Amino acid sequence: MDFDADGCADVVVAAPNTGVLNSGDFKSTVYLYSGRTGGLLWSREFNLGNCQLSSMKIKSFQDLDGDGIPDVLVGMGMSGRVFACSGRDGSVLWTAAGPTGSSGFGAALSVTPDVDRDGVSDILVGAPFPVWSGTSWTPGKVCLCSGRNGTVLQSWDGENGYDYFGWAVSHAGKRGFLVGSHTHDSKGRVYLLSLPRMFSVGPAVEATVVKE
Repeated sequence: MDFDADGCADVVVAAPNTGVLNSGDFKSTVYLYSGRTGGLLWSREFNLGNCQLSSMKIKSFQDLDGDGIPDVLVGMGMSGRVFACSGRDGSVLWTAAGPTGSSGFGAALSVTPDVDRDGVSDILVGAPFPVWSGTSWTPGKVCLCSGRNGTVLQSWDGENGYDYFGWAVSHAGKRGFLVGSHTHDSKGRVYLLSLPRMFSVGPAVEATVVKE
């Protein structure tokens, strides 16, 4: 997307580990470079505490703050957070956090149509990492989040712990959402989730296996 309105698409770069802050916490940085000149337009540092990232997910997004510039989604699965950042200067517009910091919330991101009909596209977020519940390992999770403020609108759980349900996510047009579970039954599995009936009571979708 063109963030500086010069008629040329620009480049967003994620750097998962860019050093240590004065506090001793680890940091990650997102950079926006001009596609025309290669010059740095802005950078934004994120405090990760004692968490070191191995990867980040970046998606361009529609204009959330009404300044006429597209904004940016940043997924940090190892810290369990998703950030919406201003495309103008990188400032954080909202933050969404997963059920636990170790769930991998943000390890996969996909922009979806406007499911809750508030005029803003929504976001499918994968949280594929197993979490110890005290008695067993929980399965991965996928969350449909509001693009306006990051609120979880609906979520789906995988079948088994260590299936890594939510490792990859994508919308599939009018058919719904695709979710990858890359270690299911040692072979991997892809699910097709039908579009949810928003604000219904009880389970709103059925999952169909489309590939193993």
